[in-house]
Amino acid sequence: MKRNVRTLLALVLVVLNLTVPTYLVAGTISPEGRCTRDINNYGNPSVCECPGGYDYDKRDGQCHDRKVPSIAMDQKTTPFYCTKDINAHGHASICVCASGYVYSEVTGRCNFTPL
Repeated sequence: MKRNVRTLLALVLVVLNLTVPTYLVAGTISPEGRCTRDINNYGNPSVCECPGGYDYDKRDGQCHDRKVPSIAMDQKTTPFYCTKDINAHGHASICVCASGYVYSEVTGRCNFTPL
């Protein structure tokens, strides 16, 4: 039940063109410690402190649980959830992507979008 609610919430956020919160991505939390004030090529601080058991990823600016396998870059470009319709480009019209990625209706892939 909880998973269905999260899936529905994620799809609603996509329809409303809002960012998918990191708590919908398993094993990912926002940094709670100190961060450097610089901004790297990905639009995030280069270094942040994370709680015990988590490692900071400078690409998405989030802390990832060491026990949860990290999502490979190829998997990050693959949408999580999509509507069942097919658009003029042969892909779903709406999909949910990993944090920091935006769905392209043309390619059917999630593209990284630095801030």
